[in-house]
Order: sequence, then C-alpha cells, then structure tokens
Amino acid sequence: MKIAVISPYFTTFFKQHEYGLAETLSKRHQVTILTSNRRMRKFFSKEKYFGLGTRKEQTVDGFKVIYLPTLSDFPEQPFVPTIIPEILESDYDLVHAHEDFQPVTLFAMLSCKVKGIPFMYTQERYYYPRSPWKQVYQLYEKSICKIVQRSADAIVARSTAAKEFLVTNKALAEKIKVIPAGVDIKEFYPKDDTTFKQTLGYENSPLILTVARLHPNKGLPNLIKAMKYVTKKVPSAKLVILGKGSLHLPLKNLASHLGIEDSIKFHTDPIPNNKMITVYSSCDIFVLPSLREPFGRALVEALACGKPAIATNIGGPKDLIIDERTGYLVQPGDIRQLAARMIALLTDHNLAEELGFNARHRIEKEYDWEVIASAYEKVYSQIM
Repeated sequence: MKIAVISPYFTTFFKQHEYGLAETLSKRHQVTILTSNRRMRKFFSKEKYFGLGTRKEQTVDGFKVIYLPTLSDFPEQPFVPTIIPEILESDYDLVHAHEDFQPVTLFAMLSCKVKGIPFMYTQERYYYPRSPWKQVYQLYEKSICKIVQRSADAIVARSTAAKEFLVTNKALAEKIKVIPAGVDIKEFYPKDDTTFKQTLGYENSPLILTVARLHPNKGLPNLIKAMKYVTKKVPSAKLVILGKGSLHLPLKNLASHLGIEDSIKFHTDPIPNNKMITVYSSCDIFVLPSLREPFGRALVEALACGKPAIATNIGGPKDLIIDERTGYLVQPGDIRQLAARMIALLTDHNLAEELGFNARHRIEKEYDWEVIASAYEKVYSQIM
C-alpha cells in the first residue's frame, strides 16, 4: 500500500508521532510524509513566518519525507497549497492527515476528493485555545473543520477526551476510533544509567523530572509550589524542568520567591530524542502537571523507561496512567495532592518500583509502535 502521511511540521531531531508511525508502517508499506518546509518555532524560535522556500526530499529510516514550499505558518498552521499537486500527481492509495484545523489537512482532503482516494485524519486536540483565539477556533470548527470531518472516511482520536470533543462538536461517533500515539520500546526502556544526574551534580539526591514547554498549559507553577512541600519532607530532593519557553523567567522568580531555587534546575538546552533515555533513566519519578495535555509524549516515554509517574487527570494522561497501578493521577491545580504523591514515591522505594514495573508492562502491551501501527492498518483496510 502506498500511504501519504500529512504533517504540518516534521523534524528528525524530535521523533514526533508521524515519525514513529511512518517508520513502523514502512516495514510493510511505501510511506511518504508530506510536510511544510518550516520548523516549529516552539523548538526553533528563529524560524521565519513567511517565505515560500524550496521543495526538498529526504529518506529517513525506510520512508520518504517531502518538504513542500510553504507560503506562511502563522500561527503554527503552515499554509501549503503545494500539497495539492503533490497528491494529484502521485499514485497514493490512501492519505492520512493530522488535525482537522490545519490547512494542510484541508488541502489534502480536497485533493483526495478530486482524485477519488480514501482520506482520514488523526486528532489529539480536545479543547479550544484561550482567548483571543478561542472565538476564531470555534468559528473555524463550525465551518472548515466540519467540512473535513464530514469528508473523512475515518477519524482517529489519540485519546478518549479527543473523541468526546469531536462527538460534542457533532462528528459522527461511528467514524471515530481511539488509537493513542506509540513509543519505541527498544529506544525507551528501563536502563541503569545516571549519567544525566551526575552531570547536574545530583548523584546523591532523589531526582524529580518534568519535560515540557514552559507554557501556561503545562501547569509548572503548581509543580514548583508543590516542591515547597516536598523539600520539607525530603530536603535533598531536586526538581529538573527540561524545556524552554516564555515562562522561563517567571518560573525562576517563583522558585526564588519560595526559597527553593537551590532545589530546582532549569535545563533549556534541547536534547535529541536518541539521548533522552539517559535523562529518563536518571530520574526517580516523572511528573507532568499539565492543565491541558492532548497526549503527553514525554510521559509515555518515561513510562516506557519504567519510571513511576504522576500526571493530571485530563486529556491524554487520563488514558496513559491507571491510577494507583501504573502511576498516579491528580486533579489539575491541586498542589497539596501533587506534593503528597511526590513525597509518597520518594519515600517508598518499593511502591515506586512496583508502579514503574507495572507501567513498563502496560506500555509494552498497548503502546508499542507495532501495536499502534497494526491498529491503524485495520482502519486503513476498512476504508480502502
């Protein structure tokens, strides 16, 4: 089968959902990723908003990537009309896009209608952005997104929350199947490696890790406030926040105001995907305190590494963690509950080990890319 996977952005530095899916499917199919020739500014802040650029091709781990000329990508929605002739002039059997609000998805859908081939898309979004964009997205949801939804032969939601959001917005429930993003269990696995911890000088300290953009949706002020309670019970505990973003200075100021700046390390240098196992291996617990979280890629990677994890009971994490069995779910914004769970895992080694073991076992059974790709292949066969 010749499959075109449509993605607004693609980079080999961070192995996103489309990378893992294409790599696994390419063992049995001819897979091409069609994407913009731009990079996301949340990772590459100097990327330009406008400028057509050139068409480029690249072969990566068994699949092809075609970077297409792009008119603009504001706000993180690449406008790539060049995808239309790319699809019309090729012989793909099926087109699989991502997110109904992206212009590339609309262009791909229109191309499939003209060419008469199956079209489907995956969605992880389960909420509207905050104002002033909320009203714009609601209008877009009732117009363009509705056209894409009705035209799709199938829709895959990455979480139960995403499916509920789609159904609330009048998408046909019978079209929707929940398939999460996967993880490479051969790349992320339990490993006795504290290199990252040692480079920070924390080899003798319990280490709490979070990997997230420094963005309001990630709930990081709550994690820092929870650390105030944690350090009272476990004075040697350290928190590493790996990521960068607009809240860097306010978060550092908050830590200083609480008097725990020596217990928190902000690591803003990007780490390539193939080095992240050393980061996860160095932590004692992983925490994702998001107020909004479509899936939680770092969370699933940490779980695959056998780490006990705490996340908020929302969006993707609500599916990823079975509370009190493979980790802990806490209410978003509940600082005392978050602190209590962190303290429990830091002070009870047997409990932390049990939750981490259970987490790895569940990831192997339900989130390995081979399992996820097989689920997608079933959807593909149903719409062919």
